[in-house]
Amino acid sequence: MIEENKKDQLQSSPLGDGAPGKPDTSDNASRERPEDPSSQGEAEAKVENTEPAKKTSSIRTYVSDIAKLVKDGISLADIALSEQGKRFSSTTQQKIKNKEKERDRKNRLILFSTLIFIILGILVMVGLLFIPKDKEDLAEEVEIPSIISSNSTEEIFLKDLNRVKLLKTINLRRVSVEIPLGAVVNLYITTPEGESKRILGAQDFFNVIDANIKPAFSRSLKSEFILGAHSFDGNQGFLLFQVESFNNAFSGILDWEKTMLDDLWPMFYSQKPDVSLGDESTIGAFQKNFQDIIVKNKDARILEDKNGETALIYSFPDRDHLIITIEKSTLIEIFERLTTGRFRN
Repeated sequence: MIEENKKDQLQSSPLGDGAPGKPDTSDNASRERPEDPSSQGEAEAKVENTEPAKKTSSIRTYVSDIAKLVKDGISLADIALSEQGKRFSSTTQQKIKNKEKERDRKNRLILFSTLIFIILGILVMVGLLFIPKDKEDLAEEVEIPSIISSNSTEEIFLKDLNRVKLLKTINLRRVSVEIPLGAVVNLYITTPEGESKRILGAQDFFNVIDANIKPAFSRSLKSEFILGAHSFDGNQGFLLFQVESFNNAFSGILDWEKTMLDDLWPMFYSQKPDVSLGDESTIGAFQKNFQDIIVKNKDARILEDKNGETALIYSFPDRDHLIITIEKSTLIEIFERLTTGRFRN
């Protein structure tokens, strides 16, 4: 009886799981026995190896997505078409963006060019309003004198009128203008007047060259006159005036004979003709005078140089006209153009 009670106590005690008669020393052994380092490292390695596996399994991959889609019943061809559509859509969108950028760039360029043209237009308008105009810019047309028929016309435009500049310019244009043999060119003189220009009249011409004439002679001539050149043995210059008062014109030019060569020679010659009398020792002491002469049955007066060549010659072919020139052939040409209106070449 006593032995049965002991067996029951042993089975009910915490040590009952161990071998009979032996105490359970597992806890004590674990506390007393030191841990094996190698076994501890293997345990840690197992823990480390298990953690990445868990992380990798949580990441979605292209392959896993494809596998899932196939599992859901979608074919690989459908997947390929879908991917191609995505790439095509992306490329199309990029092309559209590029076109929009190019269109914006062109629009900016057009806007910039338009602004430049507007600014240039404004500058041109300002220039037309405020910059002094040359003869080509003067809008008003002038009426060219047409006392006789001429083969051509040449304008001499002068902004600043003075004796030296006017006579020098006339001489240069007379020499340089190209005229066929026997032809006549009308060299009319213009000058600015406000926003337009006007042709120089006879009275203005005498004032600018500071001619030593009486006022009555200037008033005896009409304003319209011709300054021209006739091609005969070179370009010979001439002046053709319209007479309003023959008596005043005739008496006035007789008074002008004493200084006519001094007033006019720069437009007819490059060097003043020598019209002195006598030898070189008396040059300048005495000068020749104009003499009467008949040219084509018309009265004329001529001034010859010391060699007997014509220095100046003038004539009233009728009571309405006065011609001054340096060559008899030119005088005859003007006679004929006045009387017959002959037009050569």
